[in-house]
Amino acid sequence: MQDLGALAPRSAPTRVPTCLRLGAVPVRRSSASQPTWCPAVCRDPRADDHGNGPRPRMTPGSEDPPSPKSRASGQPPLTRSRKTAASEDERQVGFEEMMAAGRVTPGATLHGDYMGQRHTATVLTTGQIRYQEKVYPSLSAAGQAVKLHVRGRDTPESTLSTDGWEFWRTADPVCGDEVSLKTLRRRVVRTQRDQRKSCP
Repeated sequence: MQDLGALAPRSAPTRVPTCLRLGAVPVRRSSASQPTWCPAVCRDPRADDHGNGPRPRMTPGSEDPPSPKSRASGQPPLTRSRKTAASEDERQVGFEEMMAAGRVTPGATLHGDYMGQRHTATVLTTGQIRYQEKVYPSLSAAGQAVKLHVRGRDTPESTLSTDGWEFWRTADPVCGDEVSLKTLRRRVVRTQRDQRKSCP
């Protein structure tokens, strides 16, 4: 007699999702017909029922895609330096006053780095800024001109907004180093404060 057990269809072996082999807990997707387990969506077993806790684990091959910068050139994305807010005393110091204090001289060269390019401008005797043969009334206006030159006329206003004191850098004739004009202004205010303290 032939064994009936041999004729019975064999069920396919149960495949263990990769996330289970890595020790993560799969999240069950609710369906109107039948709930199914999704091996691609896993959470760390140390997280609570609300998903709070360590960052969810990713299955092999599902790492975050590289940023456009790193994908194009293999370089890490650029990071912005932390900006320091200007004090009330610093805001009271204008560009002309810095020139009068001798910390910025007529003909001084300003440097501005934007999107991997270095741009230069020149300080005029009137306190205006000349960039690419055009004269601008302020540091911020000259910084906006740089962005327009690089990005084009369709640049949104939110991108054009520029802190010229932070954007432009120049050499400090007293200390000899190259710093942002915001840092140079802070030094001017500190010098003025020290001079007032030394007065009888």
